[in-house]
Amino acid sequence: MKNLIDDIKRIRTLNELIRSEKTGPPEKCAETMKCSPSAFFYLLRLYKRILRPHGVSIIFDEEFQTYRYSKRGSLVIEITFKED
Repeated sequence: MKNLIDDIKRIRTLNELIRSEKTGPPEKCAETMKCSPSAFFYLLRLYKRILRPHGVSIIFDEEFQTYRYSKRGSLVIEITFKED
């Protein structure tokens, strides 16, 4: 469960970096997120799979050296418990 919570926290951080177009190249983004480059690429693949059903992709802009969404918007993560 701890890994799931950690992944959610990192995805939220990545979302904010992408929205503000301040990721930098992959190595810099991994450093900002305090994870290894391999952990960053794992998270990026996971995040892309989450977004794919919504018609959104994450692309790297070579000119500006940052990741960005293919559409304007933001990820909303919500976990709730509803009693019967």
